[in-house]
Amino acid sequence: ASPFVSWPLMRIAVCIDFRNQILYLIPDPILHIYLQGKEELPAEAPTLARLAVEVLMCFFIYDTVYFFWHLLHHRIELLYNLVHSTHHEFHAPFSWVAQHVHPLELIETGCIAIAVPKLLGCHPFSTWSWLAVLTILRIETHCGYAFPYQLSSLIPPGGYGGSVAHAHHPQHPECNVQPLPTYR
Repeated sequence: ASPFVSWPLMRIAVCIDFRNQILYLIPDPILHIYLQGKEELPAEAPTLARLAVEVLMCFFIYDTVYFFWHLLHHRIELLYNLVHSTHHEFHAPFSWVAQHVHPLELIETGCIAIAVPKLLGCHPFSTWSWLAVLTILRIETHCGYAFPYQLSSLIPPGGYGGSVAHAHHPQHPECNVQPLPTYR
């Protein structure tokens, strides 16, 4: 694993991400519609307060569940070697690494992200908003930069790890296991 980002490494990451998109992420909603039929949408959008509460609940519950999932995949050698080690093939953070994962990890973490709003009974718009927020935060966490407008720059120090905290994780897998907020 290289500590630097290079075009050959980016090409590998993009190819893995493309494979995951084509083989797993694109067929998923098609399979969902086929198995469950089209979902009836509510007549009205959620209120802004409901949207905010549901997205925040998804954020904290997902973050807690993912924290334990991630911790187990670092503590149990078999899970790390078979599933999670793909994500650690790169030591330099860059946005494509967010989805540079083994297919099982992609499916497992995707199921967690989708199960949380389903179990909470969130409005479909809240679910879509949550998934958009999660995607943005995962890319931000793996981008390797500390921009002034990132969430980690807006929340007081220690409240959210962001890319600065997560940049240490690939080189030191036992630190910064939490995905989004920083637990100290």
